[in-house]
Amino acid sequence: GLDRIASVAGNGRIEPIGPSIAIPAAEGEWRWASFASLGGGTACLFHAVDGMITRHDCVLPKRSYEGGSAVGLADAEASAAIDEITGRLSASWGTDTTVERLGEVYAPDAIHTARYQSRTRSYTGPEEILQVARLRSSSPELIGERVDFEAPDGELAWASVADVMGGSVCLFRAVDGMITRHDCVLPVSG
Repeated sequence: GLDRIASVAGNGRIEPIGPSIAIPAAEGEWRWASFASLGGGTACLFHAVDGMITRHDCVLPKRSYEGGSAVGLADAEASAAIDEITGRLSASWGTDTTVERLGEVYAPDAIHTARYQSRTRSYTGPEEILQVARLRSSSPELIGERVDFEAPDGELAWASVADVMGGSVCLFRAVDGMITRHDCVLPVSG
């Protein structure tokens, strides 16, 4: 409701960063993803009907009490390193994938979450991530451009929008070339 939203919306610390990405929607509806500098780089998925926002779901890279400074976009060197990881990631998803192939891109203790409208599912390590990586015949197709965030030394951070369930937004973190977090918001009930 509006009162609860107002309690978090008035802090003035959210600065848009990167492009807003339109996602296909039914006539009279609008769906889009946007990205903010908040807490080290945040990705949000929006849904509007008749010009009014009906859902606004975000993935933040930290718990609210951990804080975190605002960030900008990554430099060319970081973006090139992200290109290499996302290439391996694309090759690792599909019905024929294996734990070994996922282990080439996900750290052994990597966490992947899928945050649906009604629940959140969590998968730890390549063995559990395999459950969802095999659900599609190929890697999800991206919608729009990937957004690369600044990150502490030795880390990489980025967000992207994919065609999963009609348009989902994911936030990624990597350390030493391996994905450690892969958190997504899906626009459907789970």
